Amino acid sequence: MSHELMAQQAARVYWRFTLVWLITGSVLGILCALSLLAPDFLKSNPILSYGRLVAAHRASIIYGVLFSGVFATGYSLLPRLTGARFLSPWLSMVIAWTGEVIVILGVVAILLGFGSGREYSDLPLSLGFIYWVYLIYMAGDFGTMIARSKSLGTHPATGFISIATILPAVVYIFALPDWWGSGVFDALRTWISWRTIFISVFGASALGLAIWYIGSIRPAVKLQTGAFVLAAGIVVGFAPLMGIVHLLDAPMAVGLKSLGAFSAVMVGCGLIVFSLILWRGGISTPPALLFIGSLMAIIIVAVQGIVMVIPPFHTAFHFTSNTSAHAHLALGALVLLLMCGGLVLIPRLSMTPLPGNGKYMKGAGFMIAGLVILVLFMVSAGVIQASAFSKGLSAPDWLPMYRWLHLGVLIGGVVMLIGELILIFPLSGVLRKPLPAPLISEPEIIEPEEEPEQSVDLEYVDEQEEEVLDD
Repeated sequence: MSHELMAQQAARVYWRFTLVWLITGSVLGILCALSLLAPDFLKSNPILSYGRLVAAHRASIIYGVLFSGVFATGYSLLPRLTGARFLSPWLSMVIAWTGEVIVILGVVAILLGFGSGREYSDLPLSLGFIYWVYLIYMAGDFGTMIARSKSLGTHPATGFISIATILPAVVYIFALPDWWGSGVFDALRTWISWRTIFISVFGASALGLAIWYIGSIRPAVKLQTGAFVLAAGIVVGFAPLMGIVHLLDAPMAVGLKSLGAFSAVMVGCGLIVFSLILWRGGISTPPALLFIGSLMAIIIVAVQGIVMVIPPFHTAFHFTSNTSAHAHLALGALVLLLMCGGLVLIPRLSMTPLPGNGKYMKGAGFMIAGLVILVLFMVSAGVIQASAFSKGLSAPDWLPMYRWLHLGVLIGGVVMLIGELILIFPLSGVLRKPLPAPLISEPEIIEPEEEPEQSVDLEYVDEQEEEVLDD
C-alpha cells in the first residue's frame, strides 16, 4: 500500500471519529440542558448528574471533535501540500486508533466520577499523561514530514495547519492539573493561561483550513502579499493573548486584561481581512454557508470578548450563563468550520462526489440556526441571573424562569443535532467506501499493437511498374 494511501487511511479514521464525537458531544449537551430543565428526571442516576454530563460533553467536543478534526485536517492536506512523508504509515494508523481509545476511556471515566474536575482538561491525570505521550508522537509524525519537505509549500494554509498539529505536544503539559504542585510551574501555567493553548491550536487549524478552502474554490485569486502579511501578523500575534481574557480574577494589571480582550477583536479583524482578500464566492454551496456562518460567529465572539472585560459587565455577567454562551459560540464556530472542511475533504479522500446540494444546505442551515438559538437563550439566562444577583434575590425567586430558559437551549441543541445528522449520514456512507488503490499509480506501460498483415496484389503492382516505365 502506498504511503499516501496510508496517510489518507489515517485521515479517514480521524474524520470518522470527528463525526462520531460530534453526535456524542451534542447528545451529552442536550442531556445537560435537560438536567437543568428537569433536574429530577436524571437525578436518580449519578452517571447522568449535571456535573458529570457537562464535563463529558466538554471532553467530547474538545478531545473528540476538535483534536480529531485538527489531525484529520493534517493527514488530509499536509502530505499533498508539502509532498513529504510521515514517520511510519502503519504506526500512524495504530496511533490514530490509540488516541481515540484514550478519549473513549476518558469520557467513560468522567461519567463514572473519575474526572480531574479541571475545566478543558477533564481527563483523569493518568490518562492525561498518556494522551500527552500520544500528542508527542503526533508532533514527531508531522514534524518529520515537515523536516523532510524541501519547503512548506507556497500555499499559506500549510504553516497554520503545521503549527496546529505540532503545538499541542509542546503546551498540553500546562493543562495537566496539580502534578508538579504549587510553585514556579503553577504560576507560569496561570500566567500563560493553558486555555490560550486550545485557542491557539484550534484557531490555527481553523484558519489554515479556511484559507485552504477559499483557495481551493477560487484558485485563480492571487494573494495580495502586503495585506496577507498584515492579516497573518494580526492573527498570529494576537491569538495567544486571547487567553488573558479568562484570567480576569488573577492578580494582573488592568491594562494586561484589556489587551487580552482587545486581542480578540484584532483576531476577528484579521479574519475579516483574510476573507476580503480571498473570498470571491457566494453562499450557493453548503461548505460556503458553513464557512460564512463560522466567520460571523467568530466576529461576534470577538466583540463579546472585549465587552465582557469592561468592569461593570464583568462584575454582572462573568459568573452567569453569558460565559457559557461565549464559550459555546467560540467552539461552535470551530465546529462549523470543521464541518465545512469535512464536506470538501471527505469526498476528495474517497474520490466520491456528494450528490446534490439541497440536503446539505438544509443540514448547514439547521446547524447554524441551532447554534444561534442555543446561544441566544444562554445569553437570556445570563441576563436573568445578573438581574437577580443585582437585586439580591435568592435562587428560588429567579430559578424557575432561569430553568425554563433552558428549554430554548434544549431546542437549539436538538436543531443543531438534526443538522449534524443530515450532514453526517451521507459523509459516513462515503467514508465506508474503500479507497481507490493506489492513489498514485505506477505509469502504465502500453505495449505497441502489432500491425495487421496486408495482402499485396502482385499483378496490380506489375501493371503499375509497366505504366511507370512506359512514361
